[in-house]
Amino acid sequence: AISGPADPADATHNVGFSVSISATGFLHSQCSDGDESSGGGSSESVMYVHAISVSQPYQSWTVIRTQDDFETVSQTLLCILPNLPPCPTVQAPMPGLSAEKPDEQEQLVNARSAMQEYLMTILHHPYVRDSQALRQFLTINA
Repeated sequence: AISGPADPADATHNVGFSVSISATGFLHSQCSDGDESSGGGSSESVMYVHAISVSQPYQSWTVIRTQDDFETVSQTLLCILPNLPPCPTVQAPMPGLSAEKPDEQEQLVNARSAMQEYLMTILHHPYVRDSQALRQFLTINA
C-alpha cells in the first residue's frame, strides 16, 4: 500500500489516501482481423488488468485499470514532469493464458509488483499526488 508514513519529514506524510494493487489478472478479448466473408477472422488479445484499491479516512473504492491505462497516465504525467520514471514495460501475456500454471502466475506477480512499485514511486512527487491525471486514473468509473 502507498500511504503517508509516521515520519513527518517524508514527502508522502500528507497524502490523505493510500493506494495498493489488490489483484492482477488477464483480460481476454476477441479482435476482428477483417471481413469474415473475405477470409478474415478473429484473434484473441490478452492484456493485464489491475484492481487498484484506494482508501481515504472515511471511504474506499476499487478501480480496474489495464496496462494501457497505466501507460496513458504515465505519458500524461511525463509531459508535465519529464523527470518522472516512465511506466515499466512488462512482458505482454500470450493468448490462452489462464493463470493456472506456475509460470503464468509468476507473470501476474511480476506485472503486479512492477505496477505497485511504479505507483509508489510516482506518488512520492507532490505534484503527481495532486494532479488531475492521477485523480482521474484513481477515480473515474470507480
